[in-house]
Amino acid sequence: MTCAATLDCATRLAAELSDADKPSVCPLCLLTFAVRLGCELQSHLSLLRAQSHALFDSCVKTLLLPRRDFDRLRARLATNRSRCQDRHSTDDQTFGTGYLHTLVDGLSQVIHAGLHQGERSAVSRASKPDKPFGDKQGRWPSRVEQLFPYGKAEAVDALLDLCDLCISAAPLGILNEFLWVSRSVVLSVLLARPDRIRIAQVLAQQIDPARLREIATTAPWLAKGDNELLASAVGFLQTVHFGPGAVPGDALELFAGAGDALVLAITARLRETSVSDPAIRVLGPIAMDLYTRTGFPPGITLPAHVIAWARAESESTKITFAHVLWVVGFIASKYREIEINYTQAALSFTPEDELGLREFVSVFGRRYRYIFNDGERMTFSAPNVETERQRATIVEREVPTMEKKEPPPPQSHNLSRIPLERALHVLLVPVGTELRARYGALGSDPDGQSSRYGLVCDASAVIERGVKTLLHPLLVDTNKRSLAFRLPDELWSIVFERLPPAERIHISQVCSRWSTVARGLPRLWSTLEFRPGDDPSLVEALVSRTRNADLSVTLNAFDGRYLSLLNRWAPDPDSPWARLRRLDVLQRSLAARAPRLPDGSPELILPEAPKLEELCVEGPGALVTEGNSAVALKRAHLIRVSVVCTTSLSAWPFLNLESLIWRPIPASYFLEDLALLLTGCRALRRLVVYGLSIGQRSPQDRIEMDLSERPLERVTLMGTSIEFAVGPVHGVFRRVPHVVWYDADVTAEAPDGFLGQVDCARTALVRSSLRTGEELRDSFGNKLYDLQVADVLRRQLLRIPEAERTLCRLAFTDHLVDLALPLEVWYGIGPMGDRPFFLLSRLALHEIDSMTGTQSPPPTCPSLRTIVLHEAADGGRSGDLCAFVAGLAQGCAYPLESLVFAARDPTAPNPSLEASRSTPGLERWARTVSVEFGDQSVARREQLSDEIDGEYAKLVLDGDGSRLDEGKNWQDMLEET
Repeated sequence: MTCAATLDCATRLAAELSDADKPSVCPLCLLTFAVRLGCELQSHLSLLRAQSHALFDSCVKTLLLPRRDFDRLRARLATNRSRCQDRHSTDDQTFGTGYLHTLVDGLSQVIHAGLHQGERSAVSRASKPDKPFGDKQGRWPSRVEQLFPYGKAEAVDALLDLCDLCISAAPLGILNEFLWVSRSVVLSVLLARPDRIRIAQVLAQQIDPARLREIATTAPWLAKGDNELLASAVGFLQTVHFGPGAVPGDALELFAGAGDALVLAITARLRETSVSDPAIRVLGPIAMDLYTRTGFPPGITLPAHVIAWARAESESTKITFAHVLWVVGFIASKYREIEINYTQAALSFTPEDELGLREFVSVFGRRYRYIFNDGERMTFSAPNVETERQRATIVEREVPTMEKKEPPPPQSHNLSRIPLERALHVLLVPVGTELRARYGALGSDPDGQSSRYGLVCDASAVIERGVKTLLHPLLVDTNKRSLAFRLPDELWSIVFERLPPAERIHISQVCSRWSTVARGLPRLWSTLEFRPGDDPSLVEALVSRTRNADLSVTLNAFDGRYLSLLNRWAPDPDSPWARLRRLDVLQRSLAARAPRLPDGSPELILPEAPKLEELCVEGPGALVTEGNSAVALKRAHLIRVSVVCTTSLSAWPFLNLESLIWRPIPASYFLEDLALLLTGCRALRRLVVYGLSIGQRSPQDRIEMDLSERPLERVTLMGTSIEFAVGPVHGVFRRVPHVVWYDADVTAEAPDGFLGQVDCARTALVRSSLRTGEELRDSFGNKLYDLQVADVLRRQLLRIPEAERTLCRLAFTDHLVDLALPLEVWYGIGPMGDRPFFLLSRLALHEIDSMTGTQSPPPTCPSLRTIVLHEAADGGRSGDLCAFVAGLAQGCAYPLESLVFAARDPTAPNPSLEASRSTPGLERWARTVSVEFGDQSVARREQLSDEIDGEYAKLVLDGDGSRLDEGKNWQDMLEET
């Protein structure tokens, strides 16, 4: 195929892939072109990358498009294949997955050709957004957007979605390409918590031999014995551990929380891998590294032949100057000019070292200039006798390494030899001493041997630390010449204060100037947040920087060292407790990084803390209080926490507490604790108690307490046992203006005593109970509802069945004036009794699916004056409306004052419901017929919610019921209201 024909074919394929969601390309035509692009058309690749950006762009967009419906894509590809008239050598029966495998393979191979072959300097710019991204000859890719057209995180998610389908090994290969050329971008996305779990699962799936055999039974494209999935997973792991820019610890951070599953899959693969298999050289070190760094997970044992192979490798492999120079080169390549000045005695290279230095110069010497203090230059030559004599005085510098690179053929390069020898000697003597000491202290047992091999991964980190020490004068000088160094300290202080609290810990680790500025700002450290994996010893160090400033601290309750520190501070009146305004002790855990809490219920001693206003503690645990504990406390969240009062206390000591969210630890003495709470917290305005599944109590066991003189405004009872959670408890809150009740047992009926507290219900609102936008139903399929009734008192019942039966009570039929409810509930009230709603003057019906009415007569409303219908845009024909309204108006005062249609969609109103004219036939039923579109309808619904329930109705009853689950999201929502 000529160059012109190649360009024509690329143009045609780009046009057929222009619509990423609905490609019209034949999958076999695309795959055939992609395969030829990597073989016979490879000579055309450079021209193609320069003149056919559209092909590569369309392939990237089609592959990385976020999709949820792959079946539709499979059907479209099958249609495209049937319409194609070209003959292909590939058998169609191979692609039993509906050609989706073919499309993904073809797209991936085209992208791979553009990234992997030819000039790649442009691709490396993706990880350097501060530098121009482009190729001097205009070859693809020339912009960052061409690699990540929908965003960086979206690109990674799309590739992981394709990996989950197990339709091809190519998606993981493309992700590996992106990681290779743009590590900082891709790794930062993968380190997000959900993605790091997903990538570990994908790798385990493609490595575990049992899973691969299972996949092979349903994957026609995966021939017997084919190891494409395994090869792509091994390649990705190799890039993570040994790719450009890799540092020890990347893998541990990436696979945190899922490392055990990955180690288990790798060890299962190694049991079926012989020592002669090349895969063992990648999987063996990785398995040992993860195995040792995750703390020797129980139930996982490394194969004996792998340990023996590792022992033989570690005893026969050495690190010399040739290996160290590579580390020096990668670090030094960040700077355009390096100046080193040392006066130590000159030393000579070994022949192998000299070859390594030549390789170093050949790679880095052409791009960077090295200036040395003496100007002496020489050409490398074979070592002479004097060189051999000097070698005898050199301290042996040999440490274990993971692999040994073969140097290229010798080349002649000029370089200042003596100063470089001096500098490397200064570097290698302490590095070699440290590594030999750590290496020799591990013993020779199998566990020690695997630990020894894990330390091999740390060798490059030790060398890198030494190189940075060597280049420290250069770094200081470089920083002084930077524009950032010219900014005044006052401006830096403003920048530092805008950082999130959890990120401020790292400020003082950047440079000495930043450290000095940060340490001199007490208010910068007044808000501290410690994440899982942070060292608890930092707490005291950072708190000391605040001097006398008030404190706001977030700690990890999962790590018991934080609780020990707080309890150690408690007896001291001058401890940080005296300056705390907010304290959050949250359950955030990374099991591999922090010690677990001891067995039993841990305790947190709460001292006087005269400034503490907000407290959040997540248990399980106990809060130990004294008579003067937290005298200024106003807001508290206590989750799975029991409050323990000393023997001298007869009530909770929080005299100024205004808002409390409390989930007690299940115990038989809950009622006693609740009595102590209400007795001591006399300023309480809002109380939420939930998670009350703690057993049964007799109805006689009640709390007798008068709260009429208290400022308590709202109580929310999130219970699960009516006899205990509501029966004995609801009576004490009978004078509280607003009470919300929710029972996790959706088959429960509303308690009579709870509704009986509203003597004259004037207003009521019923909505279908929702969770994540979907209607909730009980185990019998009955729809659940949320009910609000209000007059002087306000009561809410969430997720109750049979709302019709509840509304038939005399407290409603005799007193309701304003009622809003679903249409089906209104018609369901009729058959349950013939008692009319005597005072009802306004009726709002929503959730109207049709205008046909029902066979059951609606309730009688002799005082009804207004009907509001919340209908969809396609309300129906005029005749249907007349019949529907006629059915509603039975038993009402004739005619109605007003009939209002509240349409949801103002852009598509029913022609018979235009606001400019009345609806034919409906004037006989009401003096005024009006239509409200869009904002008017929404405003009226919000006004009704405000009148009945305030903020809580809008949050819970309008579709946010998912946040009623136990957990911090629900707590935050309730606190915001």
